[in-house]
Amino acid sequence: MDSLSSLESWTSNLEKYPVSVLYIGSDSCDVCQAMKPKIMEVLNHYPSILVAEAKINQIPELSGAYLVFTVPTVLIFSQGKEIYRTSRYIDLKELELRLKAEVEQ
Repeated sequence: MDSLSSLESWTSNLEKYPVSVLYIGSDSCDVCQAMKPKIMEVLNHYPSILVAEAKINQIPELSGAYLVFTVPTVLIFSQGKEIYRTSRYIDLKELELRLKAEVEQ
C-alpha cells in the first residue's frame, strides 16, 4: 500500500487503474489502528487493485475533496469514479464482496 503525500498524487494515478481503493485514517484514531490491519488483509487478496493510504491530518484537503468527516474511511473507485464508501466500523465481509464484484467484472 502506498502512502500518499498529496491529493494530486492520488488523482494522477486514479484513472490508470480499473479499480482503486483509498484508505483514509489518522495516527491518533484508535479505531483506525485496530481496523487497518484487518482492512489490509482483505485488500492483500487483490494485487491488481491500486491501494493507497492517506492520513487525514497530513492531507486535510482530502476531507473536502471526498467529503470525509470520520476516519477510518475506505473509498472504492471504478474507472476513477467513487462507487462505494464505508466509515468507522467497517464491515469487512461487505468490503470483500464489493471488491470481488469489481475485480470479476
